[in-house]
Amino acid sequence: MLDRPSTSIDHRNISTGGCYTRTRMTKTVSTVTDKGQGWLQTEKAALEDNRRKHLEQKGLKPFLTMEKGVTEITFDPAQPPVLQDGKYGPRKVFQVTVAMNEYQFGVNPDSPFYRAIIDALIAGHNILKVQRSGQAKDTRYEIL
Repeated sequence: MLDRPSTSIDHRNISTGGCYTRTRMTKTVSTVTDKGQGWLQTEKAALEDNRRKHLEQKGLKPFLTMEKGVTEITFDPAQPPVLQDGKYGPRKVFQVTVAMNEYQFGVNPDSPFYRAIIDALIAGHNILKVQRSGQAKDTRYEIL
């Protein structure tokens, strides 16, 4: 027998004032069991491996995804950022290092944060502590 999430549907009649009866359907799906985790972990590892190989073939690094809070980012001031058209408009993409891993870090060239990065690099600071706050469209970055 295969280990699959079980699905059950519960039909309940709801009276709507005597005119007619409508049926509400609720669906319950159980969580994946520990037995199903093996192939999921293998599949995720294969996806990550394919992504890494694809980026290496193009000579690119993965983009930096920052969690809320403070992250220490090392910039290379000798390497200028590259202008790329992205999903959310133009981005200046820096090559950065975080915790001994290399990433690409895209910044809107019209933002005050980009100007703050440039000012810090001119002043000779290549290791910057960046604080991320907010989420979605309210995300803000600040150099500490």
